[in-house]
Amino acid sequence: MAIAITAVKSKEKKAKIINEIKEYIKKYNIIGIGDLTKVGSHELQLLRSKLRGKAFMKVTKNTLFGIAFKQALSDKEYEKLKQFLQGQNIFIFTDMNPFELSLFLERNMVPSEAKPGDIAPADIIIPAGNTGFAPGPILSKFGKLKIPTKIEEGAIVVTKDTIIVKKGEAISSDAVEILNKLGIKPMLKGLTLKAVYFNGHVITKENLKIDLENTKKQIQEGYISAFNLAINSAYPIKETIPILINIAHSNALNLALNASILTKETLPLLLAIAETRAKTLAKLVPIN
Repeated sequence: MAIAITAVKSKEKKAKIINEIKEYIKKYNIIGIGDLTKVGSHELQLLRSKLRGKAFMKVTKNTLFGIAFKQALSDKEYEKLKQFLQGQNIFIFTDMNPFELSLFLERNMVPSEAKPGDIAPADIIIPAGNTGFAPGPILSKFGKLKIPTKIEEGAIVVTKDTIIVKKGEAISSDAVEILNKLGIKPMLKGLTLKAVYFNGHVITKENLKIDLENTKKQIQEGYISAFNLAINSAYPIKETIPILINIAHSNALNLALNASILTKETLPLLLAIAETRAKTLAKLVPIN
């Protein structure tokens, strides 16, 4: 009897979770699937706090999410996300722009200690300066990693900034030991998106990353090209009208001057031109 009651409660709990997820799917425009593999409870708590009011995060079984997604949308839409429903996931429901969400998560990574075998996300540098360590067996570790040192006032001093692991390389146990002793945390721990679903489309992790500086440069170059095209084709818009009017005025003035047409604006200029020509002619033609 106890087993039967437990089974019923479990079924009711699953149904409740499925209905809850269905409501989130209907309420929000964006559904993000995040990788929980290397995310600790501390990092997750910080993210929940920072995303409060912007997004709702839900940890649940992939199967329950899949059922809810099918019921809220369709089997066909589920097939688009099926490949990402592997491993430990967290589901993010929001109305934020997908790229804004990805950038937010990237900017809120938490520095953490390295472990042997971790891949360096960037060049790992031991900075120059006093380590505070007394000379001893640890000196051999510095030597093994080719970190230049000297002994000064009874302490080990690193004489220059030294890269001990390059970006993309595995971090050795010796490097980890030195980094931990120096309190250097080279790894970034946090939530990364596997994919985002919105309005029938799926954007994968690779396509969510944006080079902001390059994108800004491309937008600026595009604006300049479009602006020049509009000017050259005399296309009247808010930005080009003042310049086009100035160009038209300049062209009209030049035409009037070349045709010696008398107007309020051309008269002083025509008189000045005539005076200049007369003086030039006077110099060329001797007066008896």
